[in-house]
Amino acid sequence: MSVTLEQLEAFLREPPPRNVPPNILRRRLRHSLGWFGYLFGAFFVAFGSLFVVIFFPWRLAEELSLDLGSPVRAMAAIVACEKTSMEINKSPVYRASYQFHTAGGQQIAGTCYVTGKRYSEGETVAAEYVADKPEWNRLEGGHVNAFGYFGSFTALFPMVGGIVLWLSWGARRRAVQLLRDGQFALGRVKDVQATNVTINKQRRFRVLVEYEAAGQPWTARYHAYGEDVELARRHQANGEEIGLLYDPERPHRVLFAESLLG
Repeated sequence: MSVTLEQLEAFLREPPPRNVPPNILRRRLRHSLGWFGYLFGAFFVAFGSLFVVIFFPWRLAEELSLDLGSPVRAMAAIVACEKTSMEINKSPVYRASYQFHTAGGQQIAGTCYVTGKRYSEGETVAAEYVADKPEWNRLEGGHVNAFGYFGSFTALFPMVGGIVLWLSWGARRRAVQLLRDGQFALGRVKDVQATNVTINKQRRFRVLVEYEAAGQPWTARYHAYGEDVELARRHQANGEEIGLLYDPERPHRVLFAESLLG
């Protein structure tokens, strides 16, 4: 939906807080991720959470205690060793069940994962355990978690999705807030400089604009793309004042009113 000059003038004449029409909000958000950001973020959260459930090392504290501490060694008898559906570097992963006695004579039953080697029932192998927590144990060379520490990286997927969701929500919230509560002012564009950053094949520019906010002179520096850059350059070249909305609580946040047309 387009925004006409009459619609924009009527919108700007409203005293804050204004009602923000969908077409004006859409024009404001045209450079943001929009609904794609929400869908992309939600997909990564859902898809990544599935991987976390399957691969994340939930017994991470045990693994770290055994790797970084000074575990006690004991001899364990294999009770069972079953092949899982998992592989690491094309080597099958086995789930071994075993029993051993601590130095104090306590009998402990444990399970861990071993890669590439299958133990036989009744076989005696070396095990290790945390002295004050013998329930934290594993066979030597084995892992408490099926994929060791590698599974920790699966947490990155829902984290990335969450960050995208948060950024999309934040961009929309700030856009609505500026349109709803922004104060109108006239300013002058003082400088338009290209940066070395390109987003979605559009060069990012740094725009410098001066105006008055609540009777005080202010200078705003913000990033602009495409149409906004041409708008700023045109007003700078002609020496014309430009209408803008600024955030009364953060006057450095501004929006060219004319950029909402189209």
